[in-house]
Amino acid sequence: MDLQKKLEKLTKKTKTLTEKLNFICPKIPISRLRQSPTPVASNLSTIHQLESLTGKVYSLSWGGFGSGRNPEGKFMLAAVTDEGELTIYNTENYKPMFRANIMSEDPWLMTCAFEHRDSSLISTAGSDGKLYLYRISISETRDLTFSEHPQILIQAHTNYISRTEFLTCLEVLTTSGDKTCKLWSLKPSSEPIRIFEGHKEDIMSLATTSVNPSIFLTGSCDSTIKLWDIRIPKANTCTFFSHYGHVNSIKFFNDSEFTFIQGSSAGACLLYDIRTLREISVYYSPKEQGIVCDVECSKSGRMIIAGYDNGLVKVWDVFDERVPIQVLAPHNEQITGICISPLGDRICTSSQDYTIAFLG
Repeated sequence: MDLQKKLEKLTKKTKTLTEKLNFICPKIPISRLRQSPTPVASNLSTIHQLESLTGKVYSLSWGGFGSGRNPEGKFMLAAVTDEGELTIYNTENYKPMFRANIMSEDPWLMTCAFEHRDSSLISTAGSDGKLYLYRISISETRDLTFSEHPQILIQAHTNYISRTEFLTCLEVLTTSGDKTCKLWSLKPSSEPIRIFEGHKEDIMSLATTSVNPSIFLTGSCDSTIKLWDIRIPKANTCTFFSHYGHVNSIKFFNDSEFTFIQGSSAGACLLYDIRTLREISVYYSPKEQGIVCDVECSKSGRMIIAGYDNGLVKVWDVFDERVPIQVLAPHNEQITGICISPLGDRICTSSQDYTIAFLG
């Protein structure tokens, strides 16, 4: 069979499979629901701005509600810089609580994440491929303590680590430029529990959900999003193909294991539902070009917050993909991270302009 006949056969097969998918999971555009909900407004403004002392801020993570191990978790914000500094801020008075510096020849930190059940563990990683785990403890006098040295240090990847997230309070995930995702135990070990392979390019994004700690998503420069389930041998249960460039960011909606949002290098945010096996809506401003660097979802699930490479933050109504309901400019350079407080009352953004902005 020559190449032309193979191409024709594959084209026909693709068309048949697309028709089957459309029959089983018909595409329902979000515009059909636009008239149902009450219009929503966004009146965010910058209420405070912090300036990094050492370098460009590349990632943020807000603590969870905390527990007896760390009752102050909901008032803690972790931030990391390209100079290897991890800082934990008190979000009530906006002052640093703890600091640690990575001792490495290549200290650029690209990601950080709180373990949200207790907020007593923080993971961070970056260009040296090492995973650093720090612990916040509470003393007998009820004072919080923090060690400047990592409790666990793992040489996790041969390339940079782009994202890290806690899957459970005992397990942490890492994604890398080596095209793999790895699951690690918090017990010191040189070997991962499991390696997840399948992406053809660098993995740039990672999303977990508290609703189901057995599943997670990875997004890659190969323009795909993969859904993984650690309970089954194959693990990769579904792959979503994006037509909007690299997948820079993915986030599950609050309290959902089905609905998630993607931010792309083509400037679009895409809304997916795993049950439909496809995107539901695309949020895009053709007149305002820009790369989506990070995305978040409001606690209610009604708003999508996207940060762009031009320093803008756009707030979208989930039910209206035509234009954002608000556009803010809290930064002068590329936005690198977005997170929402556990209470849902504030949004925090970080940027290459050395600042962290609080919106409320």
